[in-house]
Amino acid sequence: MISFKGVNHYEFRNGVHAEFHRNQYDLVRAVDKAKIGVTDELLKHWLDQINLEDESNRRVGMTVFTKEVRKKDALRNECISTLFRNVHSYKFTPIKAQKEAYEKLYPIINSYRNIQYEGMNEKTAHIRGLEIDLKKQAASMTALHLDEIFTALHDANEAYRELCTKLIDESIDATLPSSRTLRAATDQDLKLVRHHIDLAYFGATDADTKKLILELVNKMDHAATLSKASHRLSKAQRKAAEIEELKKLHKTLQPLYAAFEAKKQWPTGSLQFTEKKLKVNKNICYQLQLKDSDTYVWVRIEKDALVEVELPKRLRNKLMNTAKADTKHAANSSKKASTGTSDQAKDDRKKKAGKTENKAEGGETSTETPGASLGEATVTPKP
Repeated sequence: MISFKGVNHYEFRNGVHAEFHRNQYDLVRAVDKAKIGVTDELLKHWLDQINLEDESNRRVGMTVFTKEVRKKDALRNECISTLFRNVHSYKFTPIKAQKEAYEKLYPIINSYRNIQYEGMNEKTAHIRGLEIDLKKQAASMTALHLDEIFTALHDANEAYRELCTKLIDESIDATLPSSRTLRAATDQDLKLVRHHIDLAYFGATDADTKKLILELVNKMDHAATLSKASHRLSKAQRKAAEIEELKKLHKTLQPLYAAFEAKKQWPTGSLQFTEKKLKVNKNICYQLQLKDSDTYVWVRIEKDALVEVELPKRLRNKLMNTAKADTKHAANSSKKASTGTSDQAKDDRKKKAGKTENKAEGGETSTETPGASLGEATVTPKP
């Protein structure tokens, strides 16, 4: 019999998970399917699932891409608001040339008021219309010093249009199942493939076929080990990057503590960074703690100084619920430790009892570890 053991591939990131399956598929496909008992239909379904995983991973990338589109739209809104605000600022100017320029431009911008709140596509068309109308009043635009913001608006609108075109060109089927569903289906196909290989080895009557299957399993085992190594390396690199980023944040915040402590009338050197951060209204905010106390404050960096931030109610509630959950989890862990009982110990006792029961009934103990994931294989030739 052949016994497959896991490399915990369910922990792999999506890209590594898909590549792990593709490597396994390539190894199986290269062998005579008749000798390993794998059908063309099963192989095709497995490959289709792997391709769907790859497509789903692209969809995640496109989600990030759509965020860039929203950023460009936000920039357009800022340019429009700045342009309109600058025109209105000349309403009461005593300078004749500027007053005349204002009177020519105001009817134009008034006809486009509130376009910031329109749908994205409708806004794109109206911005181009606004550009056409304002270009006809080039002298007035220059008189009110609006050329720079006008150019910025044009560039932002064109950048937005280019991104939207690219998004359409690279769009993918939005009806794809979730990554979790796709991964589970791909894993099931691999499980079936291995089951067929196991049966083929058990039923093989000639030494050459057994040898071929053993070599295949060893190759699949080696490929799985390499995938796990790749996963670990990627995980270590991400962890190192996170640590480096925190070091930089500590270094950035440290010189700003003294002025903030003085403003709050706190002792010098009393603040420390808790290494928690949030994005609030497009600003990155950092949580600071008054040492040896339960006093916390959220701040943002503005012009080389710390400014206190009042978090929205929904964020405060979310943080409060998270803190309660962490406290409950810590209490449960402490209780288990004090009683000397762990979930792993309970599971071990259940497995031991299950094996004893199987033997008592005259059954054969399974060589496959219950609940183990797929990936690494140990081969035990049939005597």
